[in-house]
Amino acid sequence: MKRKYTLLLTSVSLLAATYTQAQTAFFDFGRSDGENKSLIQAGTTGFEAPYNAVAGVNELSVTSSSGITLTLYDDAAFIGRNRWNYSPTPGSDLTWDETFIDFIGGIDKIKVSGLAANTEYSFQFIAFDDDSSSSRTISFAETTGGANNALGSVTYNAGDQVNSNSDFSVFSNLTSNASGDIYVDLTSSSGTPLLSGLIIIPEPQTSALLIGSLTGLSALAFRRKRTTN
Repeated sequence: MKRKYTLLLTSVSLLAATYTQAQTAFFDFGRSDGENKSLIQAGTTGFEAPYNAVAGVNELSVTSSSGITLTLYDDAAFIGRNRWNYSPTPGSDLTWDETFIDFIGGIDKIKVSGLAANTEYSFQFIAFDDDSSSSRTISFAETTGGANNALGSVTYNAGDQVNSNSDFSVFSNLTSNASGDIYVDLTSSSGTPLLSGLIIIPEPQTSALLIGSLTGLSALAFRRKRTTN
């Protein structure tokens, strides 16, 4: 009986870990150094790079509180940008425009890891430069498993502004591979590709299934424990 109880608790622990993977990850990009560091919205995962490109640094990673890791790749070097000329209180309640006005440029490929294996997620890629003097188009393509599936593109022009939570965004449902990874390539019509924000949300049926399983096993484990005591 004790062995069954231990196995039950192990199952609950594994499901809990999987549920953590199923939570939303919200990445906010920008500049890491200097007096005008980027504005990182409270509750998001800040992903920042130096203003001046550092030679030889072609890979950057950060992990969200939900355990999802985002890795950026570049053949040259990354640059972080902060487009604001003022600094409100860090962690204040920023508008959507304030949150995504900053970005990291020079991104050729991104890898998302720490996902549940073979599971569908909703992605929102935000690409925007408030200080652009010309039009630019950033395109996204999934390359997981050697594929090359066009996901869409974002075009912004001089003087544009973010007015809603869907502006300058590409939305796509992507499925992780057996290792829990997803790969996406970025290209730009001019200059280097950039990314202002990335939101990853598990599909509703995935969350509902995991929550139901976790709740059921937890209750069963509690009943078993009371029976054995």
